[in-house]
Amino acid sequence: MPIPVPAIVIGIAVIAAFRKPKDKGMTPERKVVYETALRELKDPIGLRKLADTFDQHGLKTEADILRKRAKLRELPKQTKLDRRAAFRKGMASKNPDAVEGLAKAFYSEGCAAASAKLFEYAKGLRAQPEPAPAPEEIELEVEEKPKEEPKEEKKEEVTTEATAEVVH
Repeated sequence: MPIPVPAIVIGIAVIAAFRKPKDKGMTPERKVVYETALRELKDPIGLRKLADTFDQHGLKTEADILRKRAKLRELPKQTKLDRRAAFRKGMASKNPDAVEGLAKAFYSEGCAAASAKLFEYAKGLRAQPEPAPAPEEIELEVEEKPKEEPKEEKKEEVTTEATAEVVH
């Protein structure tokens, strides 16, 4: 059975990133490995092995997130569908606080990509200008003029006399 290409790439990157035992902390190479694993690696066992390696090199936070990602990959299908529905609902919301809360929940469970999209959406909601408040009723002071009595109009009756000449 052939080994999938992302697993080979990640394996080579892991060897290159962790070959120096003196290096503690996040190096640029390790960051590439970490981000690629979050994005590409689907195998929970591979994610856990990588998490152990990160843990050995003092990268506890990244190791925890990789372990959470492994757990996500093993969730039942219905749970995954429920999470997708929650994500869609968050992206349709107009409440930036609620969207940000959902983004934090997704991040704490290892859903880095979904949480990043939700955080970005919440940021966009906050950047939108506030709708202008309804204009207050403006009270104008109008001088009331006394009502004038209607003038009686003289009706002129126009009568026209028509004369007809009969031409024979």
